[in-house]
Amino acid sequence: MKTLKIIKDKSQLEIKNLITRKAVRGIFFDEDCLIPLLYVKKNNYHKLPGGGIEDGETHNQTLIREFFEEAGSKIKIIGEIGKIIEYRNRFNLKQISYCYFGKILKKKNKILQKTN
Repeated sequence: MKTLKIIKDKSQLEIKNLITRKAVRGIFFDEDCLIPLLYVKKNNYHKLPGGGIEDGETHNQTLIREFFEEAGSKIKIIGEIGKIIEYRNRFNLKQISYCYFGKILKKKNKILQKTN
């Protein structure tokens, strides 16, 4: 998968002993060409549905599971967008987010929203 962006903390001088976390995110359109976004109230920002890849899961399995958990919808993955790699000193973390796109097959709720 093509790397779209590498993001590093400005203060980061050396990358070592980081915990690596892999996740998937997705842009999925419903029948009205709308995409669900999740709102994180605690930190006041929005994000795409998705989450961490569990041991033994494929990217597709993770995205289908996470999207249903967070947005209450079944999806069809059509293709990949790319990956973003983030280095975060504050959390001693290297985050790799694999991004996909597709369509929503069935919505459980008309309004898709999650608050953390």
